[in-house]
Amino acid sequence: MKIYADPMDQTLLCAGYDYLADCPMRREVVQSRMEPGIRQKKWWRYQHAYLGLEIHVAYIGPRAVGHIEFMPIEHAPRPIAGGHMAVITCLHVAPEYQGQGIGEALLRAAERAARVRFAGMAVIAQTGHAFLPVGFFFRMGYRMVDARGGLRLLHMPFDRGKTPAFLPIRYRPRLGNGRIQVDLFHCPQCARSGWAVDRIRRELRAAGRQVDIQVFNASERQQVEAWGLDLAAYVDGEPVAWLPPSPTAVLEAVKDRMNVIAA
Repeated sequence: MKIYADPMDQTLLCAGYDYLADCPMRREVVQSRMEPGIRQKKWWRYQHAYLGLEIHVAYIGPRAVGHIEFMPIEHAPRPIAGGHMAVITCLHVAPEYQGQGIGEALLRAAERAARVRFAGMAVIAQTGHAFLPVGFFFRMGYRMVDARGGLRLLHMPFDRGKTPAFLPIRYRPRLGNGRIQVDLFHCPQCARSGWAVDRIRRELRAAGRQVDIQVFNASERQQVEAWGLDLAAYVDGEPVAWLPPSPTAVLEAVKDRMNVIAA
């Protein structure tokens, strides 16, 4: 396995691309299935490359099998306060290659690169979920420094740096007022986020004025600090699982609200 600091195949991994049937036309077709998320991700990545964004991609032979993405906290679209540290915004290994040490190799490669510039590394991990699982980072030596619901803020200090903490949530979700209120916090850093928002809008189009959707674009650090949120969803004021973005969870929550109102 080789690891390169090169984002070329990152979006193909996000789209679940099958490298065994690789060809230029097929790459375009597969990525198009996750639009507009892929297009938004590429543009966000281009903008933030100049702000310290780093992406490492793992390869077995010619196939990309995983990637890790991290950047300075002052530009990271994550609701974390702290200084002089890197924030992991994504770590993904293709399902068929999980359990082979690729995630650990990517994390250690990112840490080696981050030690040159930062006093530590932080990540928002999840309990009970396969994406950024808490248990994996615990095994890698990270310690919990803060918690919010099912999220855990973990920290790996390299030096004597400030311990990170969750930013306070300043946004107040909208409550139902004759219409079902859906609040989506979308960040183009995640290709799946743009795809999920687009699907929710299309699926709920038939509901007409019964549902009111508002999307907040948390693409920049200033916006995340103002709201205290990055990737989040609320239906009539109730939080819905949204990391990684799941249109199914939001649509089911809306359907449940419709059933309650109809009853």
